[in-house]
Amino acid sequence: MDKTAVVIGASGLIGKYCYKVLGSRGWQVIGTFNANSQDNLVYLDALNLQSVRKFIEENKPSWVINCASLPGGVDLCELDPELAFKNHLKIPEILINACKSFSCHFVHFSTDYIFDGNSGPYKEDDLINPISVYGKIKAKAEQLVNDNISDALIIRTTFVYDYDPKSRSKNFIQAIIEKIINKISVNVPTDQIGNPTLSRNLAEVTIDLIENEAKGIFNVAGVDRLSKYKWAIRAAEIFGLDKGFIKGVTTPELKQVARRPLSAGFELNKIQNTVQRRLYGIDEGLKLMKADWIKDSPDLFSYEVNNK
Repeated sequence: MDKTAVVIGASGLIGKYCYKVLGSRGWQVIGTFNANSQDNLVYLDALNLQSVRKFIEENKPSWVINCASLPGGVDLCELDPELAFKNHLKIPEILINACKSFSCHFVHFSTDYIFDGNSGPYKEDDLINPISVYGKIKAKAEQLVNDNISDALIIRTTFVYDYDPKSRSKNFIQAIIEKIINKISVNVPTDQIGNPTLSRNLAEVTIDLIENEAKGIFNVAGVDRLSKYKWAIRAAEIFGLDKGFIKGVTTPELKQVARRPLSAGFELNKIQNTVQRRLYGIDEGLKLMKADWIKDSPDLFSYEVNNK
């Protein structure tokens, strides 16, 4: 196969690791950024159709991987639907246009927020019912991809985390750990359930699917399904931090702007029957995350790597 790829949004948490994995496997890969400049990445305004078309025509990738994200998350999408539309629907529309014109394969990341969270974990063919602006726009993006590119690959994932010091917005578990380090108490929901997914594991499995020329929808997530509260407690234990700073609360107590699908997450039979690579549980993922963090800040934690 032609191992040439462009990763749109390679400065983000998912894009960063997709870019790394492709490079480690001998792919010719170009990563783009928009607002978060990083070494070895190329600036691209993915909302500018002509710029995107010119970029794809000049670089001639076989695969375009859409990892573009919006710092601020689901609450920002609820507060600013126009911004959410641009980032989560308009960018895929522009990338699809370019991929169709220049015969590129297309990979798109989606979410369990396309479900209502009443009956998770969800399979790939379960009926969707989004309850937030973010979820509704991501559902429309999936439909747009399916309507326009017959061999597209759509990856649904959830609760993505990893060590990412250069991120413009910290992922959930990294933010929790930083608050505990600084002795700041944090309220964590006991009723928001999903599959914590280590970004580097997600990227490896995604590239496995690409190299197998897979198409269609795949759930790709960690094997453990649990509440954010239990996840945060386990993170504190593995990092050797004080669990007393973590307070379990219900979602209504948090007064979050956007509604969350509470009992969400995924069933993983399809992906586990398609690729041989293991999906990580939280212990393995958190220990890998801690090891990388210690490389950057060796005196930050009181315990050595993997002592727990």
